[in-house]
This record gives sequence, C-alpha cells and structure tokens, in this order.
Amino acid sequence: MIFAVQYDFVPEQTERRLAARPAHREWLTALKADSRLVQARQLDVAHHREVERVAQHAERGAAVERIVEHVVQLAALLVFEVEDEGALDALLADDPYPKDSYVVVSRRTWTPLFSFGR
Repeated sequence: MIFAVQYDFVPEQTERRLAARPAHREWLTALKADSRLVQARQLDVAHHREVERVAQHAERGAAVERIVEHVVQLAALLVFEVEDEGALDALLADDPYPKDSYVVVSRRTWTPLFSFGR
C-alpha cells in the first residue's frame, strides 16, 4: 500500500529538529534504498488565522481588534510504500526527529494516477 504522510514542524522546536536532520536524512536514504520511501519533499503551508486582541484606548477603554495573521508553516510530505498501516506505524516510530518537533497532520492511503516508474 502507498501512504502519503504530512508532517507540520513545530516552530519552537526548530533547533532540535535541525540538529537531528542528518540522522533523519540517513533514515530517509535507507528507506529509499529498500524501496519503502517513494518520495519526500519539504512544503511551505500557508495558514491564515484570525486573532482577537484587546487593545487599551485612553478614551474608549478596552476595545477588541481583529487581526488576520498570515503564517508560513514548514511541513513535509513523505510518500511510503509498505505492507499495511501497522508497517507504516512502525516505520514512522523510527524517524530520528524528536517526536515533539513535528505533528503528523495527515496520513492517507494513496492510489497514484500514474506509475512512479520503478
């Protein structure tokens, strides 16, 4: 089965994640060598969120302001070919990235429209 997995990286843990990146890349290289990794790439995911903020105004007291923040979140898309979901769980558990440095936001089975040419 083919699975597409998206990681969103936790910005506060960037330093720890980057320190583990060489080991993560070695892990990916080994998975590619044994055909379990189909493809991997970094993503930039744009998020828009509305934030309420209470601002103090001298003449009006407290007032609520709405602010729209545009945030670019680093993420990754990893495509694996493994036997089943249990094999995917075991594979993801071996990722050297610190577990608190990313969140798996999506994991889906994937049926490609075209062959990967392997």
